Amino acid sequence: MNLEMNNLFEIGQKYSLNFRITKEMIKRFSELTGDVSSLHVNEDFGRRSIYRTNVAHGMLTIAHLSLLEFFCEDSLRFSVSKISANFLKPVFVDEPLCLEAEFKEWQKEENQFSIEYCIKKAESDVLVATGFLALNYSSEDDKKRLKTEFNLEPPSNTRMLEVALQERDFKIDQIEKNQKSEFSFKISRDCADVLINSLLADGVGKKHSKRVINGIDANLLATLLFSTFAGMCIPGRYATIINFQVNFDKQIQWDKIYDFIGMVTFKSSVNSISESIMMKGSKDEKETVYARGKMSVQVNSPSVVMPSIDTLRQEALDLQLKNKVVLITGASRGIGETTAKLFALHGAKVAINYLKGKDEAERIVQEIMGSLDAKAIAVRADVSNFDQVNSMVKTICAEFGTIDILVNNAVGNAFETDFMALSWEEVQKDIDIIVKGAFNCCKAVLPYMVKNGKGKIINVSTIYADNPPARQFKYVVAKSGLVGLTRSLAVEFAPSNIQVNMVVPSIIETDLTAGINKMVLNSAIQNTPMKRLASPMDVARSIIFLASSLNSFTTGQKIMVTGGNAPFL
Repeated sequence: MNLEMNNLFEIGQKYSLNFRITKEMIKRFSELTGDVSSLHVNEDFGRRSIYRTNVAHGMLTIAHLSLLEFFCEDSLRFSVSKISANFLKPVFVDEPLCLEAEFKEWQKEENQFSIEYCIKKAESDVLVATGFLALNYSSEDDKKRLKTEFNLEPPSNTRMLEVALQERDFKIDQIEKNQKSEFSFKISRDCADVLINSLLADGVGKKHSKRVINGIDANLLATLLFSTFAGMCIPGRYATIINFQVNFDKQIQWDKIYDFIGMVTFKSSVNSISESIMMKGSKDEKETVYARGKMSVQVNSPSVVMPSIDTLRQEALDLQLKNKVVLITGASRGIGETTAKLFALHGAKVAINYLKGKDEAERIVQEIMGSLDAKAIAVRADVSNFDQVNSMVKTICAEFGTIDILVNNAVGNAFETDFMALSWEEVQKDIDIIVKGAFNCCKAVLPYMVKNGKGKIINVSTIYADNPPARQFKYVVAKSGLVGLTRSLAVEFAPSNIQVNMVVPSIIETDLTAGINKMVLNSAIQNTPMKRLASPMDVARSIIFLASSLNSFTTGQKIMVTGGNAPFL
């Protein structure tokens, strides 16, 4: 190290600078570099971005390297030969930052020294960026060197780009390997003056207002255009620079025109791209390469556009149940009867399954077809018998073509019985109707749903599976099995776009609960926050919701129809 350098620098010597980025700095940086990317300057776009606000250009933070002390020596001149950065966190407006740099190595043969730097959030020491900088040094004998002080009237209307760029908006699937873009630029001394005096002075405070900046060169300013390429060319408005590095083969000269050329070299599966960068001479120097570099860019996803009124009218007001084919087991009375009628009101074709209630089932069919001019059939089958279920499904498909929605509602009885008085045959009977019945119906219907690429299965469970009362062992065991069936099928058939869910009501005043002691029913009413029992309509509405277009992403779940009773999900 020569005497002059020896007197000024030591290996391990450190420098620091406190600053912040203001809105005005972002505006002026955009004007200087031509990077008017929406992420930085459009408030509405910033609010909808992943950052929820506008963020500062990463290269604007890097530009503060030009304010470090070694650039301020009157007798020294520096030229950037290498520079790199890894951007770890976004920088927000008015966030206090600290730039720290350390002199690492002097290479006498190349007349070059290097520093490592980092930028931290001043209040938390969280790293924002890290990087490396290599500078070539020479004694000051250049009469044309830049010598400037912060002043109150910096040059106006200074631009680095020859022609303003239109912001591109490539999404990740629109970007291809070897895709190229380029623009022309020119670095003037006025550009340096604007950067130092108008831009950076705004964020470092009054104590820097009289500093003399000699060392800044055109290479450092040209580096700022990495931001312009990413934010305006490829990918454009959805870009966030992850890292970059550049080596300068030749010195960028003041007031000469150059071409900035970038090309996509790699596209990852995690929405990022790699790009190679060259700065080449223009016109008669087109084959002369002044700098080579590369950068990685995150291609952020566009903000989610909320549905229009027309879309909501089509997809939300219309439940999309018209002409859907619905099979409801145990539908000759109670919840099943009400659900069948409600589906028919929405234009569905309804198949009413019954075992013993033929007259009731046919009455419901006549009521639906007579009042609504809708389509309905009654089909007998013991759901615990697969052959009968399979025959029922074939009959329905012969009549209506397919089955879109299955409601497993069939149940035996809910008579209170002491456990010690139960036989396994009685328990097995409930399991056969509720669990085996649902199993058989799903087994017969699912092939049609898989073929159609969609389907809805709704199982009617009970609050008793979560809060079992005394003397309801066989009913609780069977309904608990239905819970397991629901969850298992939901996971297995979700890839086929088939949703399997449960409706879980508390006590409902139907024929099923007629055998429950009236004192128990009255107690249930008093203990329910809404002071009434659930009605068949309450349950039917929940079934309609799960079967409709309002439910497109919920599966393996349960809707509690309990009037405020526990359990709470």
